[in-house]
Amino acid sequence: MTNIKKLTFAAVFTALAVVMKVFLTFLFFRTTKFGFTFVPMMVGSAMLGPLWGGVIGALSDILGWAIKPDGSYFYGFTLSAVLKGFFYGAFLYRRPKNLINILLAVTLSIIVVDLCINSIWINIYYGTPLQAVFVSKLTTLPVFAALQYVIMLILFKILNREISRFSE
Repeated sequence: MTNIKKLTFAAVFTALAVVMKVFLTFLFFRTTKFGFTFVPMMVGSAMLGPLWGGVIGALSDILGWAIKPDGSYFYGFTLSAVLKGFFYGAFLYRRPKNLINILLAVTLSIIVVDLCINSIWINIYYGTPLQAVFVSKLTTLPVFAALQYVIMLILFKILNREISRFSE
């Protein structure tokens, strides 16, 4: 795939992620957000690779905040978005979009980024005790992980052939 095509696809997936971040993100218990930005990030990372996945994550976080800020900007959440895009690409780019790879991508991003790193950012940004953040996330993240896993398994079954065609 040419660099122009990659840039174009990255722009499209970034725009989709921003729209989903602005209109389809929900807050639970003041510490846990659930939205559908993972869909374009994961598909874009699977098509373009981990580095482009990180770029999509960073740009969608910054642009989403610029359009609909929920407090002052904090770079930590942008770093988390970069890591998520990178993890998705590391497990799904040029690999089969099967049960194991999707499970690994979702599980790693949920445990490392959402549970561990984002808990630290919430503690730093809001001053919420780390233990309280961690416990509240332990109650919601398994449900969110299952939703992400099922949605992406179904979506990749539908899009697998197209993604493979464009990833070459």
